[in-house]
Amino acid sequence: MYGRTGFGITGDLEERRCDYEGHNGFQIEFDQVYYGPDNHIEDLEHNIKKEFHEHLFRTGNKKATDGYEWVNETVDTDQVKSWIRWE
Repeated sequence: MYGRTGFGITGDLEERRCDYEGHNGFQIEFDQVYYGPDNHIEDLEHNIKKEFHEHLFRTGNKKATDGYEWVNETVDTDQVKSWIRWE
């Protein structure tokens, strides 16, 4: 099954998995999970959104704190991983 690459912060992987599966309609698997102190993870996400915003889009509620964030389908998962390594 093909899907888009997404990323985000969660304190509960199983809840996050259920959220994604609920709107995707198919079982998902996290390809990579990074963890660390909350402030480091929040900074990482903020910096990726700032540096690579032209490759991202939002569905659902368009408010800054709601909806689902996705990576354009032209960017593969390995490229997203390189963003994280770059940061």
